[in-house]
Amino acid sequence: MKTRLIFVIVSFVLAHFFISCSKDKEVITDPENQQILKDKTLFDSYMKARTSATQTSYFELKEIKRENGILTIKILGDCDKEHYKVVWDGAVMESFPMQINLLIAYNRPKDLVCDASLHEHTLEVNLKELIGHDFKDSDYIIHVLNGSQEKDKTIDPNGTVTDKK
Repeated sequence: MKTRLIFVIVSFVLAHFFISCSKDKEVITDPENQQILKDKTLFDSYMKARTSATQTSYFELKEIKRENGILTIKILGDCDKEHYKVVWDGAVMESFPMQINLLIAYNRPKDLVCDASLHEHTLEVNLKELIGHDFKDSDYIIHVLNGSQEKDKTIDPNGTVTDKK
Protein backbone atom coordinates (compact mmCIF):
# COMPACT_ATOMS: atom_id res chain seq x y z
CA MET A 1 0.00 0.00 0.00
CA LYS A 2 2.80 2.39 0.93
CA THR A 3 4.72 1.77 -2.33
CA ARG A 4 1.53 2.32 -4.31
CA LEU A 5 0.99 5.69 -2.61
CA ILE A 6 4.60 6.70 -3.31
CA PHE A 7 4.18 5.64 -6.96
CA VAL A 8 1.01 7.77 -7.30
CA ILE A 9 2.71 10.80 -5.72
CA VAL A 10 5.83 10.48 -7.89
CA SER A 11 3.67 10.02 -11.00
CA PHE A 12 1.66 13.13 -10.13
CA VAL A 13 4.80 15.22 -9.56
CA LEU A 14 6.37 14.07 -12.85
CA ALA A 15 3.16 14.68 -14.80
CA HIS A 16 2.87 18.16 -13.32
CA PHE A 17 6.52 18.88 -14.18
CA PHE A 18 6.15 17.86 -17.83
CA ILE A 19 2.88 19.72 -18.31
CA SER A 20 4.21 22.91 -16.75
CA CYS A 21 7.36 22.80 -18.91
CA SER A 22 5.41 22.72 -22.17
CA LYS A 23 6.47 25.66 -24.34
CA ASP A 24 4.28 25.45 -27.43
CA LYS A 25 3.32 29.06 -26.99
CA GLU A 26 5.54 31.73 -25.57
CA VAL A 27 6.68 35.26 -26.19
CA ILE A 28 10.43 35.41 -26.45
CA THR A 29 11.38 38.17 -24.06
CA ASP A 30 13.81 40.44 -25.76
CA PRO A 31 13.81 43.88 -24.14
CA GLU A 32 14.64 45.50 -27.48
CA ASN A 33 11.94 43.70 -29.47
CA GLN A 34 8.67 42.24 -28.17
CA GLN A 35 7.73 41.09 -31.67
CA ILE A 36 9.09 37.55 -31.52
CA LEU A 37 6.70 34.69 -30.77
CA LYS A 38 7.24 30.96 -30.39
CA ASP A 39 3.87 29.45 -31.24
CA LYS A 40 3.37 26.43 -33.52
CA THR A 41 -0.39 26.89 -33.82
CA LEU A 42 -0.04 30.53 -34.86
CA PHE A 43 2.81 29.63 -37.23
CA ASP A 44 0.65 26.98 -38.91
CA SER A 45 -2.34 29.32 -39.25
CA TYR A 46 -0.22 32.02 -40.92
CA MET A 47 1.30 29.44 -43.28
CA LYS A 48 -2.18 28.31 -44.28
CA ALA A 49 -3.46 31.88 -44.70
CA ARG A 50 -0.66 32.94 -47.03
CA THR A 51 -1.83 30.48 -49.67
CA SER A 52 -5.50 31.45 -49.41
CA ALA A 53 -7.28 34.09 -51.45
CA THR A 54 -8.32 35.97 -48.29
CA GLN A 55 -4.94 37.68 -47.94
CA THR A 56 -5.51 41.42 -48.50
CA SER A 57 -2.23 43.02 -47.39
CA TYR A 58 1.07 42.11 -48.95
CA PHE A 59 4.57 42.99 -47.94
CA GLU A 60 7.95 42.17 -49.38
CA LEU A 61 11.05 40.73 -47.75
CA LYS A 62 13.68 43.12 -49.10
CA GLU A 63 16.83 41.90 -47.36
CA ILE A 64 18.01 39.54 -44.67
CA LYS A 65 21.43 39.32 -43.12
CA ARG A 66 22.96 37.67 -40.09
CA GLU A 67 25.90 38.78 -38.03
CA ASN A 68 27.05 37.56 -34.62
CA GLY A 69 23.79 35.79 -33.91
CA ILE A 70 21.56 38.73 -34.89
CA LEU A 71 19.24 38.26 -37.87
CA THR A 72 18.20 41.53 -39.50
CA ILE A 73 15.11 41.46 -41.72
CA LYS A 74 14.16 44.45 -43.89
CA ILE A 75 10.53 44.58 -44.99
CA LEU A 76 8.75 46.85 -47.45
CA GLY A 77 5.12 47.20 -46.40
CA ASP A 78 2.42 49.48 -45.12
CA CYS A 79 1.56 50.84 -41.69
CA ASP A 80 3.82 50.51 -38.69
CA LYS A 81 6.58 48.12 -37.63
CA GLU A 82 4.55 47.07 -34.58
CA HIS A 83 2.10 45.20 -36.83
CA TYR A 84 4.79 42.77 -37.99
CA LYS A 85 5.68 39.73 -35.90
CA VAL A 86 8.35 37.05 -36.18
CA VAL A 87 6.76 33.67 -35.46
CA TRP A 88 8.82 30.53 -34.88
CA ASP A 89 7.20 27.11 -34.69
CA GLY A 90 9.90 25.99 -32.23
CA ALA A 91 11.23 23.26 -34.52
CA VAL A 92 14.90 22.74 -35.29
CA MET A 93 15.55 20.45 -38.24
CA GLU A 94 18.55 18.46 -37.13
CA SER A 95 20.23 18.15 -40.49
CA PHE A 96 23.75 19.31 -41.22
CA PRO A 97 23.67 22.24 -41.03
CA MET A 98 20.60 22.54 -38.82
CA GLN A 99 17.64 24.57 -40.10
CA ILE A 100 14.83 26.66 -38.67
CA ASN A 101 11.81 28.43 -40.18
CA LEU A 102 10.90 31.94 -39.08
CA LEU A 103 7.67 33.37 -40.46
CA ILE A 104 7.09 37.11 -40.76
CA ALA A 105 3.43 37.78 -40.01
CA TYR A 106 1.47 40.95 -40.59
CA ASN A 107 -1.39 41.61 -38.21
CA ARG A 108 -2.94 45.04 -38.64
CA PRO A 109 -6.17 45.81 -36.76
CA LYS A 110 -9.12 45.84 -39.20
CA ASP A 111 -10.23 49.34 -38.21
CA LEU A 112 -6.76 50.87 -38.67
CA VAL A 113 -6.38 53.01 -41.78
CA CYS A 114 -2.85 53.33 -43.16
CA ASP A 115 -1.52 55.64 -45.78
CA ALA A 116 -1.09 54.23 -49.27
CA SER A 117 2.69 54.57 -49.30
CA LEU A 118 5.04 51.72 -48.50
CA HIS A 119 7.56 51.98 -45.69
CA GLU A 120 10.75 50.09 -44.93
CA HIS A 121 10.70 48.34 -41.56
CA THR A 122 13.60 46.55 -39.91
CA LEU A 123 13.07 43.62 -37.56
CA GLU A 124 15.89 42.09 -35.55
CA VAL A 125 15.96 38.60 -34.09
CA ASN A 126 18.54 37.60 -31.48
CA LEU A 127 19.12 34.02 -32.61
CA LYS A 128 21.25 33.22 -29.56
CA GLU A 129 18.36 34.09 -27.28
CA LEU A 130 15.78 32.40 -29.51
CA ILE A 131 17.59 29.10 -30.12
CA GLY A 132 20.02 29.02 -27.21
CA HIS A 133 23.27 30.57 -26.10
CA ASP A 134 25.33 27.87 -27.82
CA PHE A 135 23.97 29.11 -31.20
CA LYS A 136 26.62 29.64 -33.89
CA ASP A 137 25.91 31.28 -37.24
CA SER A 138 27.93 28.56 -38.98
CA ASP A 139 25.63 25.79 -37.68
CA TYR A 140 22.28 27.00 -39.07
CA ILE A 141 20.35 27.67 -42.25
CA ILE A 142 17.57 30.16 -41.52
CA HIS A 143 14.47 30.16 -43.73
CA VAL A 144 12.59 33.48 -43.49
CA LEU A 145 9.04 32.93 -44.70
CA ASN A 146 6.84 35.75 -45.94
CA GLY A 147 3.46 35.41 -44.21
CA SER A 148 1.63 37.36 -46.92
CA GLN A 149 2.78 35.48 -50.02
CA GLU A 150 4.99 32.61 -51.08
CA LYS A 151 8.16 34.63 -51.59
CA ASP A 152 10.70 33.51 -49.01
CA LYS A 153 14.40 33.99 -48.38
CA THR A 154 17.03 31.61 -47.01
CA ILE A 155 20.34 32.55 -45.42
CA ASP A 156 23.04 29.89 -45.40
CA PRO A 157 25.73 29.51 -42.72
CA ASN A 158 28.19 31.47 -44.87
CA GLY A 159 25.75 34.41 -45.21
CA THR A 160 24.63 33.69 -48.79
CA VAL A 161 20.98 34.65 -49.29
CA THR A 162 18.73 32.94 -51.83
CA ASP A 163 15.17 33.76 -52.85
CA LYS A 164 12.56 31.02 -52.82
CA LYS A 165 9.33 31.32 -54.80
